[in-house]
Amino acid sequence: MDSYAIEADDCLWMRLGSKPATDQQALIEALLQSSQLALLILVDNAELKNWCTERFSAWLPSIDNQKEQQLIIALAQEASIDFPTSSKVSQPSLAVVLPCDRSSLLHLVSHQEHDFIDVVTLWGNVLLPRSEVASLLVQLSLIDANQEHDAMARLLLERQRRVVQEHVVSESHLQVSERSLRQVTEALPQLMLEFDSHGECFYASQQWQRYTGVCLLGEPHCDWLDTIAFPERQVLIDHWRNPTSATSVECRIRDQSGAYHWFSVRLIPLDDEPNAETKWFGSFTDIESLKQVQLSLEQSQTRVSNIIDTMPEAILLVDENGLIVKANKRSEEVFGYQQNEIEQQPVEMLLPERYRNHHVNLRSQYATQPSIRMMGVGRDLYALDNQGREFPVEVALAPLIEGDRQYAVVSIADITKRKEADAELILAANVFSSTMDGVMILDATRHVVKINSAFEQILGYKNSEIVEKSVSLLRTEKHTKEFYLELWDIARETGRWQGEIWQRHKKGFDTPLWLSLTTIYNHNGQVERFIATVYDISEQLQAQKRIHYLAHYDVLTNLPNRTLFLEQFEQFLTQAKQKGQFMALLFIDLDNFKQVNDTYGHPVGDHLLCQAAERMQAAVSENDIVSRHSGDEFALLLRSVDGVKQASKIAAKICAALAKPFDVGRGDFFISASIGIACYPGDGTDANTLLQHADLAMYRSKERGRNQHHFYDHEMSAQIQERTELQADLRIAIEQDQLVLYYQPVLDILTGDCAGVEALVRWVHPLKGMIPPMKFIPLAEEGPLIHPLGEWVLRRACEQWIAWRDMGLKMGFVSVNVSGKQVMHSDFVGIAEGIFAETGCPANNILVELTESFVMHESELAISRLRQLRNLGLGIAIDDFGTGYSSLSYLKRLPVTKLKLDRSFVNDLPGDANDVAITRAIHRLGEAVGLEVIAEGVETPEQHRFLLDEGFALCQGYLYAKPMSADQLTQFMSQHLNRRNS
Repeated sequence: MDSYAIEADDCLWMRLGSKPATDQQALIEALLQSSQLALLILVDNAELKNWCTERFSAWLPSIDNQKEQQLIIALAQEASIDFPTSSKVSQPSLAVVLPCDRSSLLHLVSHQEHDFIDVVTLWGNVLLPRSEVASLLVQLSLIDANQEHDAMARLLLERQRRVVQEHVVSESHLQVSERSLRQVTEALPQLMLEFDSHGECFYASQQWQRYTGVCLLGEPHCDWLDTIAFPERQVLIDHWRNPTSATSVECRIRDQSGAYHWFSVRLIPLDDEPNAETKWFGSFTDIESLKQVQLSLEQSQTRVSNIIDTMPEAILLVDENGLIVKANKRSEEVFGYQQNEIEQQPVEMLLPERYRNHHVNLRSQYATQPSIRMMGVGRDLYALDNQGREFPVEVALAPLIEGDRQYAVVSIADITKRKEADAELILAANVFSSTMDGVMILDATRHVVKINSAFEQILGYKNSEIVEKSVSLLRTEKHTKEFYLELWDIARETGRWQGEIWQRHKKGFDTPLWLSLTTIYNHNGQVERFIATVYDISEQLQAQKRIHYLAHYDVLTNLPNRTLFLEQFEQFLTQAKQKGQFMALLFIDLDNFKQVNDTYGHPVGDHLLCQAAERMQAAVSENDIVSRHSGDEFALLLRSVDGVKQASKIAAKICAALAKPFDVGRGDFFISASIGIACYPGDGTDANTLLQHADLAMYRSKERGRNQHHFYDHEMSAQIQERTELQADLRIAIEQDQLVLYYQPVLDILTGDCAGVEALVRWVHPLKGMIPPMKFIPLAEEGPLIHPLGEWVLRRACEQWIAWRDMGLKMGFVSVNVSGKQVMHSDFVGIAEGIFAETGCPANNILVELTESFVMHESELAISRLRQLRNLGLGIAIDDFGTGYSSLSYLKRLPVTKLKLDRSFVNDLPGDANDVAITRAIHRLGEAVGLEVIAEGVETPEQHRFLLDEGFALCQGYLYAKPMSADQLTQFMSQHLNRRNS
């Protein structure tokens, strides 16, 4: 044998020239397991290398393919590899490194080779040359140095023989036991593995390798865990990494074809060696068929559970004690409880409290005689949800027996919607029978199925007389065949049609109806029914005609109103544009009509308007249009004229007709007309422009003396534009204080004293200079500017009176012209009172002048406002007195303090006998009612002497003084006072 061992530098060396024997293999494993050494194996051939790799794979950290022309295998178990480089060992096959401490030596035994002795230690056997043994024993104090070497050798050989013999017998028994265990193991159907806590496999049964197709031993790239399905793989790893005891789990294992099957795994920890790492034994039992049955059962149970949960009814499983064992998902929606909230609860919790005691008795009876029952059919049952709301239900009961237990399967359907639908059907039937609208049901062929009583009343047919007959029975000749075809086509395609239709009454006459037709389709989208709803619109048509008349005609004169006139005007303009025709538009305003209306009342005025309308219609042809726009304004569209001359003749004819006396039951009345004419296309091409231009021309007739007509010219538009610009400038003038007050004295001609002054507003335009009041006052009265303008005048007049008082000048009164619109303003009295308080001017020194037309013709509200002003202390004068229709009785009711005789009566004094008579009459009237009369417009000494002789005291005019500024009036008063004092 070519194996040997030597000691060098406290290291032992062994020569192992071929595959080690069994005991030598055990020695190497024992040395490796001691965790105190490392082995370096130098082998001469690949066969020995493969054997070492396979046999000692657990301790194989590295393999060198080539070193010193030999193959090298390094084995290690924690200890460091530290090999000597002594020249004594040139080509060792196996080197064993031992610690220097020899205290672990047990005994020496002789070896088969006479040159070596086995040294038996706790960590294994070591072969030593005989020549070294004695020295080792002496060092360990086991023998005396003088003892006989041969005797010792014999002793050792004997002991070694016995040990080897015992070892051989034990090894033989162990091998037999191991072979028997392996045969039993391989014969079992289970798959078996042995592995450590790292998952490293030491043993795999033949069944495992045949089933998985994986040979784990000797194949470093194979991992048995790869055959375990991933979800269960981690479960196994967690078990052996945290060992407690044997355990069983289930997992899926991949077979040779790649399919996974279920196995039951029994994991048993192996603790064969003390202080060694735990190993595991795994037994895998095929449970695929059992698992499939289990999965099929679970799927079946899940399917049944899903079916029950998806049923439209709430399903409850109730035991014999009335406890709810199980509830499906639908019960959550029906009752509002979660499943776990009603399970194990008494079923009576789902009933209204008034039913619970009785239900306990019914449940007890059912337990004794269980059967399939339906409840809620024909009578009402109610359940209770988690909010305390009662709702109608329908209940089905079925018994269920499992072993010795008895249950009731309760199916509960919420029939709220069914009840509502039933109620709706009943309501629909009642509506069908009692509605005042006629209802007719037709089939797909438009034959009558049923009609209600209202339909019978509307068209006179009884239900029995018209059922199963075609609806064409009701047709009338007022509609064409195409009309009916289109009606039914629309109803079929869109599902509805509605509109006005005439139908034949049973008595033969036609009656207008409003028809609403609805189409009912079946599930295939085909027409199944038509529902026709009708009501009689005879009265509505009459009302519509009346409404149309009222909307388009003047009720008083029966003439077209402004709306209808404009509609017709637009139509005729379109025709005129196409045919190149000439047309003339006449805008007519009745002169002095307001005075007649206000003096004699509206009935007289209405009578006069009707006669005026008849005269205008008589003056034009049938193709022309006469319309009343508002009040006393009329518009005429002349379509039959061919030019300006003919239009002028018709206008003159109308003026002459309206100038004739009117008989309205109270004597003859006389009025006149101012007419403005605009021609198409010269004066405009649209209705609004022509109306505007005719209106401007009418105002020209008013300005020129009335009772005449004028044609529109472009100068009128320029005047309107000037008026518009002037209105805008007036607003700025009030805001920027461009206005100024002038004052004209009112003298007491008996004494020569200045009794007061009249304040006259003037406008100094920054670009246009002085603008007379006759030009801007009417503009202010047309719009809202009269209010700020009047307030400004009143305030300045009060301030000036205070200024004169402070100068020592005595001024009896300052009169201010006030517009009727100011007086009617809701806050004018308050504004005046505020001005007096702010300025300190006494109200009794201010005289407001109002026109006779306002004072004599306004309402009781105006009289009330005048009394409020008079209560403040203000004096009130009627300006332009004598030009209107004053009533003495009415005058007595007014809180007036002065009358101002209009200058038109003073102008011709004393030469005109009529003016003399009127002047005397007005003066006598003033004396009769206790009012002072002021004569305006006195310009000549003759006028002054006449008035003085007639007893007038107060006069005003250019003869005495012209209107002047405040400073000029101050100087005038001073000079006047000086003359009197001198």
